Amino acid sequence: MATKTDTAPSGQPWAHGVRTCDKDGRAYGGFQWKVEAGDRNEAPDWSPVAECGKGLHLNPEGLGDWSLLSECPDALWMICRYDPALAVDLDGKVKVPWCEVVMTSRTA
Repeated sequence: MATKTDTAPSGQPWAHGVRTCDKDGRAYGGFQWKVEAGDRNEAPDWSPVAECGKGLHLNPEGLGDWSLLSECPDALWMICRYDPALAVDLDGKVKVPWCEVVMTSRTA
């Protein structure tokens, strides 16, 4: 369950990101997201190396490469919060070792 503090574990303000997955909560590569508000998701293969993969990917603050998000009518859209001290910049998106779901919305 998400904590009710204004700051992430690093002491910095929480950062937020947008991401999508299929209607069943699966992402590219088959990762199964927990999609309810308050759910914490963790990357089982986390690596802080600045390359795609091995982390949970988000568009930071809703900015970045929107072509990476699903256009499927039944996609799930999620806003997640993460500790910015742990984020790895991937030029248009970030990856993090864990994040917490703030909200999920269905487009259809």
